[in-house]
Amino acid sequence: TDCGACADQCPVEAIVPGDDK
Repeated sequence: TDCGACADQCPVEAIVPGDDK
């Protein structure tokens, strides 16, 4: 996953490469 520490704002259903910030 590219979510990293922003997992709270990046649901598994909304995983987007480069959207970890």
